[in-house]
Amino acid sequence: MSVLVFAEHSNSELKSATLNAVTAAVAIGGDVHVLVAGHNGRPAAEAAAKVKGVAKVLLVDAPIYEHLLAETVAPLVQKLASGYSHVLATATTFGKNFMPRVAACSMSRRSRRSNPSFRPTPSCGRSMPATRWRRSNRRMRSR
Repeated sequence: MSVLVFAEHSNSELKSATLNAVTAAVAIGGDVHVLVAGHNGRPAAEAAAKVKGVAKVLLVDAPIYEHLLAETVAPLVQKLASGYSHVLATATTFGKNFMPRVAACSMSRRSRRSNPSFRPTPSCGRSMPATRWRRSNRRMRSR
């Protein structure tokens, strides 16, 4: 049972919130693996390797990850998540932005098997259900 922690960093150093996420991962138990995605992020990966409790550091170094964007990071984390019992991220604006996208990608992948009428979404490149929205004819009343 391994836990994957997504490291938030500035390509040169880890952000302090990542240490909190690693502490939570250690409390869960099992091996803690830290994912450092960035461009020229080797210094951040080396800093992650020195954190107490980290068993392995995964470094993904590509220009597309230079500026951490939820749209680019979510598919990467979703692909790696299948091999882990838990996936953790920092409780920052970025972590709260991309983790729901990871969950949506995961759910759409499972739903696609049961419903072939799904269509791709730009957030994760997978399929999501075609939903029809109806407008309500009721008016809101003020009290």
